[in-house]
Amino acid sequence: MKQNIRSNIPLLRDAKDTTATYILDHAAIRKYKRGEHIFIEQEQVDYIYIIIKGTACLYRLVHNHEKRIIFIHQNGDILNEVILDGLKASINCELLTDAEVLAIHKERFLDACEKDFSFMKIVLSVSTLRTRRLYHQIKNTVNSLRGDKKIAAKLWKLAKDYGQKEGNDMKITIPFSITTLSEAIGSRRETVSRQVKLLADHRLIIIENKYIIIPDCDALLKYAKEP
Repeated sequence: MKQNIRSNIPLLRDAKDTTATYILDHAAIRKYKRGEHIFIEQEQVDYIYIIIKGTACLYRLVHNHEKRIIFIHQNGDILNEVILDGLKASINCELLTDAEVLAIHKERFLDACEKDFSFMKIVLSVSTLRTRRLYHQIKNTVNSLRGDKKIAAKLWKLAKDYGQKEGNDMKITIPFSITTLSEAIGSRRETVSRQVKLLADHRLIIIENKYIIIPDCDALLKYAKEP
């Protein structure tokens, strides 16, 4: 079973055998239901969490307690390496699906990093990639970008990161309600609903049981970039 878990987590799959074994021996597997929180903002968090199976979102509450999704994570992703600084959580983590999560105390995780410099570099590369993704998100939050084009750009990126080929189509493997999409975009639900319908009317996306299918990713990206 441990070997199966390791194969599903790139962070461990690419680590030395001794390091992966150490982490798995000191970690616990926790199960969560859709809608549950793993941690919340301003909570003291002592464990590093890595998704074995499922989907989670990291979000913050803004004005009027509206939810704004910052990141979406799936199988194999580490959720909160930032707590290694010893501060309280600065973000909330909610499950979008039922999930299994690997939990290891941050001190044991730091032990693994200290004993294996190559593993620490892997962790740093994960954190670096996340920072670059955040830069990209900030770039795309230009107020002058029309709502439907902002959604088109977001869906194209989600398809790139979490897409699964189904014939000629690309299916985003994360279940997305209009509410979740509006939280990811930072817009009102009613507005996003109209804009999603517009994209569907243009046959740029198809919605089936809360999953979004993109018939032509190039056409969707072209639409997002058109003035």
